[in-house]
Amino acid sequence: MRITLEEATSLIRARLSPLAPVLLPLFDALGCITAESVKAQMDQPPFPRSPYDGYALRATDSGGASRENPISLLVIGQSFAGKPAEQTVGKGEAVRIMTGGVIPEGADCVIPQELTDEGEQTVKIYKALKPFENYCRQGEDFQKDTEIVPCGITVTAAVAGVAASAGCTELWVFPKPRVAVLSTGDELQILGLPLEKGQIYSSNSPYLAGRLDELHLPISQITHVQDEISELVSAFRTANEVSDIIICTGGVSAGQKDLVPDALKRLGAEMIFHGVEMKPGMPAALAILNGKPVVALSGNPFACAVTFDLLARPALAVLASNPLIEARRFKATLSDGFPKARNVRRYVHGLLSEGTVSVAGEQGSGQLRTMIGSNCLAELPKGNEPLPVGTFVNVYMLEGSIYGG
Repeated sequence: MRITLEEATSLIRARLSPLAPVLLPLFDALGCITAESVKAQMDQPPFPRSPYDGYALRATDSGGASRENPISLLVIGQSFAGKPAEQTVGKGEAVRIMTGGVIPEGADCVIPQELTDEGEQTVKIYKALKPFENYCRQGEDFQKDTEIVPCGITVTAAVAGVAASAGCTELWVFPKPRVAVLSTGDELQILGLPLEKGQIYSSNSPYLAGRLDELHLPISQITHVQDEISELVSAFRTANEVSDIIICTGGVSAGQKDLVPDALKRLGAEMIFHGVEMKPGMPAALAILNGKPVVALSGNPFACAVTFDLLARPALAVLASNPLIEARRFKATLSDGFPKARNVRRYVHGLLSEGTVSVAGEQGSGQLRTMIGSNCLAELPKGNEPLPVGTFVNVYMLEGSIYGG
């Protein structure tokens, strides 16, 4: 019995669980969701530092300074980034300092070099300063033991940078699911080999690999299997061992060569649903094999593409604890209308711009070219009447990633 798309996605969220948190090196955690908040292990900056190239001095020594009435100070040392001065600044003294350098003891301000004569032994300053002017205090960004990264957010470049500045080398995160891609069909030929009569090149595997790459999700295996039950059983068993989720295409309908449901049954998988009221992609199915999901999609390339975004992405989002993986849904108006009747809800590629969506050209189950230049799927409701210009429809964005881009 077929179910609605809403029922299918509800079952996906109800039956799948997030992957267990893991402790990953900071670089490997990029794109994952934080499983714990992060507290600073140190102050940042860990010392008072200069925001400019210039001279560190005591503000009281700069009183009355101007270009017409410069004040001369004795330069007693230098403080470079990573090489602090050892001297303590006293009355009438200054330390040459570079951006990021430690402000030495005794000094309470920094004068930029353009407000001086840039002297080496002595320096003339042309401006009076206040205490702590041009002075970055220790812990100005954050202090030790304060929360700097909350739980439940994506580890972006900004998060990684903040965590690194606090001395964090590892983060507890929900890992990205490892995905095995499995395509089936005797009619499919591997790219680079000549086509025999009745064969076509497999586009589903490259397409799915590309979509997973766009979502920054790791692929553990890409395999093509002939329509033989023993080969399918073996392929599913192997893929299940090396992945957190299997996405397969083909062999899921009701024909004599549609052997995917039988292969999963022989392995003891639980079929959660098989058949969704939608076009294309109606045969789509979800099974659980050894606690891991198998999302079975139609072998027709256009149907495979549609159901990946509407069914596989929600499953991947649950596993990764990352809702940004799921396609964003908006309301938009049809710019051109749609003339055909629809016995079930139909999904077509389109281009969304400024609140209106224009539907691409002819879109059959084996046609892929209309996907180029499209940025969304338009959901056309069931009905016998044409849809006029201006009809409000749901659109699912194809763009986006775990980083929210």
